[in-house]
Amino acid sequence: MMDASEDLSRGLALLQDVRDNEFSFDDPAFYWFCRFVRHDASVAEYQISEAETSVPWRFLLERPSDYRGRLVVVSGRLLRRSPFEVINRGDVGMLFQCELVESGTRAICTVVVTENPQAIPIRSWVQTKGYFIKVRAFRTDVGNAGAGPLLVARRLEPARGSASGLSDTSRVSGSGTVWLVGGTAALAAVWLVLRRGLRSSQTQEPGSPIGAKCSTGTSADFDWLTHAEDVDDSQDR
Repeated sequence: MMDASEDLSRGLALLQDVRDNEFSFDDPAFYWFCRFVRHDASVAEYQISEAETSVPWRFLLERPSDYRGRLVVVSGRLLRRSPFEVINRGDVGMLFQCELVESGTRAICTVVVTENPQAIPIRSWVQTKGYFIKVRAFRTDVGNAGAGPLLVARRLEPARGSASGLSDTSRVSGSGTVWLVGGTAALAAVWLVLRRGLRSSQTQEPGSPIGAKCSTGTSADFDWLTHAEDVDDSQDR
């Protein structure tokens, strides 16, 4: 078993040979960190404290050398998870490849964890604390190329304050949408009252063109204002 005093120098030395923006992450450094994380006895190292915040993905993409080999916290919406077993790499064992997406970006963050994340529902907003390895290139099912961070971590966990399944950005956006919808609905109600008052003050001959064109407004006319558009962070794969 590895303990907190284990020197990371071997893993950091292996990271010197890692190349960013490659499709494969079949690197000795990757497997070394998978073994290290699995057997590291320092459980507290992978716990996310209240004071820690997620590192923006673009920082990892723009300055990978600054973060390589460091424990970082990332968050995103869980897109998919796939188990795979490494049988020719010593005691690496069963791993779980999880892919996260983030609103406003087409990047995909790949997090390989050693503990089974099956209990976490797909599309949940999650966070993790793991070792940043590299910027990984990928290609979607429809042939589009992209890139995203690659991390090795112990586990995924629900993001703090994510009971609704939305990110902080999504909640802010949702609040703005509710405010906009509420304000628009109020204006629409005022307009409806004024329109009815105007119609009642007019004297129309039966069957006149204006009378034929006007319809009786109801609250159902504004039902569409009360439905905020769903936030969908899923990526085409």
